[in-house]
Amino acid sequence: MKQGLLCAVVAVSALAACGQSLTPVTVDGHSLRVEVAASEREQRKGLMERTEVPDGTGMVFVFERAFKPCMWMKDTPAPLSVGFFDKEGALFQIEDLQPHSEVMSCARAPTSYALEVRQGWFDQRGIKPGARLKGAIAGLHAR
Repeated sequence: MKQGLLCAVVAVSALAACGQSLTPVTVDGHSLRVEVAASEREQRKGLMERTEVPDGTGMVFVFERAFKPCMWMKDTPAPLSVGFFDKEGALFQIEDLQPHSEVMSCARAPTSYALEVRQGWFDQRGIKPGARLKGAIAGLHAR
């Protein structure tokens, strides 16, 4: 447990030392290095307990089958934005998530990928629905 708490507060350059592998992805040509949450356990934890999410980093949720997931922030102190993507990697919805909120933000359509980033990341880059998620995450499924 101590290692998990430590990993929650380290800088992104040290995430690999905490057992977090970072995967490069792009959204509409904008690069990110993300943690991949493919298992149900990883998806339940998400970015919980993170006090900050450095710019250019995040977490991508890779779902075994498309469905309409809901996200909440009960135990997450960092403000986040989540983008919901279809099976082709096309962005169709962006939601801002407030720290420690129990309000659910749900996808309006079946989702294969959800990308959580620092709040405002999509807006600051002018990323809108229709943008494409690309990278080494295609074909991943729950392990």
